Amino acid sequence: MMSVRSGKARKIRLITATVIAGAVLLTLLASVAVVLISHFRGDVPFAGGYGLVWIRTGSMEPTIPQRSFILLEKVDARDVAVGDVITFISDDPSIEGERNTHRVTAIVGEHEAFHTRGDNRDTNAAEDKYPAAADKLIGRYVKTLPFLSVMGRFLSSAVGIFAVCLIFLAIIMILYLPDMARIVKEADKAKKEKAKLMDELVKKEVERLKREGTQENDEER
Repeated sequence: MMSVRSGKARKIRLITATVIAGAVLLTLLASVAVVLISHFRGDVPFAGGYGLVWIRTGSMEPTIPQRSFILLEKVDARDVAVGDVITFISDDPSIEGERNTHRVTAIVGEHEAFHTRGDNRDTNAAEDKYPAAADKLIGRYVKTLPFLSVMGRFLSSAVGIFAVCLIFLAIIMILYLPDMARIVKEADKAKKEKAKLMDELVKKEVERLKREGTQENDEER
């Protein structure tokens, strides 16, 4: 009874651990995938007034490293001040329709638009040619997310995806290896018992034939 109970408890622990490990990995992959897909579609997923954006270029270095996740907050255009870093849909023909994240250098009129510029002076010698329109404001930069950025860089690479799959398979193997070994052992035991049973049946059949042969010889005599 105790062995049955311990076996059931162990099985429950294995299933729980597998579900948790799988859920964590899937959540990580799903989160990064959603943000990266949203990046290429031009959308920004917001929840509770905050959203994530993937910064692909180094135009805001050193403030925002290239290929980083940043946290945005939804704000009204009237709350934007000079010095804020904002994300907006650019009207620049070279990147029209794409998101841009730059620092506000001046405000046009009653917050109708914003003059912007990247912090990286090597790639941004002057202000952006086209102001950021207030109606195309997406959000204001809050902070860079280092851990998520590292995960994003890793998981967005082929090596990262392959590594995650290997890790998940390794977890499954470690969790279920004892059960797999037990199944193999039981299968081998069953095979041996079956072979033994066959040997006994063959032996009995041979003995029966011998007895029948002996009886026939006696009758002939």
